[in-house]
Amino acid sequence: MPAHRSPGRPLAPLLDIARYPSQRACLSTLTALSVGMPLTMLPAVGYIVQLVIWAAAYHYAVEVLQHSANGTAGAPEFTPEQDGIGWRLLWLQLAFALAAWLLHVAVYEPLPRLLGLTLLAVLQPAMTLTAAMERRLASGLNLALVLRVINALSAVYAWLVVASLGMGLIEQYASSIFSGARAYLMTMSSAIGLGGRTQIAGLLAGNGLLAVLGDVLAAFVWSYALVAYFRAMGQAIHARADALGFTPQPRRALRPEDHHAPLLQRVEDLAARHDHAAAAALLGECLATQPYASAQMHARYRELLQLSGDTAAALAHARMRIDALLAAGSGREAIALAREALALDPDFRPSSAQRTTELAQAAETLGQPSLALTLLSDFTARYPFDAAIPDNALAAARLLEQRHCDLPAALTALQAALDCMLPAHPQYTALLAERERIAMLARAQ
Repeated sequence: MPAHRSPGRPLAPLLDIARYPSQRACLSTLTALSVGMPLTMLPAVGYIVQLVIWAAAYHYAVEVLQHSANGTAGAPEFTPEQDGIGWRLLWLQLAFALAAWLLHVAVYEPLPRLLGLTLLAVLQPAMTLTAAMERRLASGLNLALVLRVINALSAVYAWLVVASLGMGLIEQYASSIFSGARAYLMTMSSAIGLGGRTQIAGLLAGNGLLAVLGDVLAAFVWSYALVAYFRAMGQAIHARADALGFTPQPRRALRPEDHHAPLLQRVEDLAARHDHAAAAALLGECLATQPYASAQMHARYRELLQLSGDTAAALAHARMRIDALLAAGSGREAIALAREALALDPDFRPSSAQRTTELAQAAETLGQPSLALTLLSDFTARYPFDAAIPDNALAAARLLEQRHCDLPAALTALQAALDCMLPAHPQYTALLAERERIAMLARAQ
């Protein structure tokens, strides 16, 4: 559990996790999701509404996880879905439910069935955590990456498995309430159709009202537990950040010692009035005239741009900052900023081929192979005449082979590089030999 736990209060981390969803930002989100749950009892469209609510809940839970992983104690406000991570996690959880159901109906021997269910219980937290942090479903399905996460979390992971089992019991309870309420409403709907308006008063005054209230309460309990569960996973990431190769980036506010203090106060005044576009423009002018502005000022500028919806300006600023950070040798900060930009736009890349290569090398050196592969996967297509193509193609092929076991993709990366080179190129033979080696491995499989 988190490293700040005190010996005198062994239950403090658990109490923190249990109280976390009671913050105003959490409660407003959970209440909105719960109040919408009775709509899932509507005929035909009810199941679609239920999926939308579940996806929204998982989306918010991922935001909680990332805030917690970065060491932020406050709960985030709900923001609209940007990259579909809520839906991806929902499909992952439905896949787990389907796998558990298949084990129950298709495996008759008790021991194999128990082993299968145990394996699911052990893998589920790591797969969910990995997919949420990488914001990619494929990462959660990468068994090699999942096992590395389990190993990095060490003994902390056992508590996440226990929490996952508890979450599963709560989900079963909530599902039984949802199913019972839906069945009751369907029955009463038929009665209303036969008995007329007099049945409506009976529905609202009797068990129908209790069914609706039970639906809301069950949804609130489920979403409350979901947020607490993701809070626990975020704290586990924060506690084992070094082992995971993760660099926490807590939210920073402007400080009084920053330059241009009067102007910065005007920025915060505008932000307090929710005029984020004007605040971003004013702070942008400040940064343009202050070459040694603090990291906090740049972080605040990006935050204001995102709040104002100016994604293009946020990405342009990220490219500029990554250039400056790489030039200053601040690889970890550049990596964190690149991840932030990729969350806004998966097609984001640094300003040039040289900076892309430098950032990919820094990412691999600092234990971020997924980011390195993202940057290198389409390097040849983006910069078909760059001198770094051979080295980057070899690096991409190595990552695809060793970390993802994706030999066809490795062959594709090498072939794309060979297609851009003349046979007389000094590295042509090396790429050709590497392609043949991987092709032989692919044929042997």
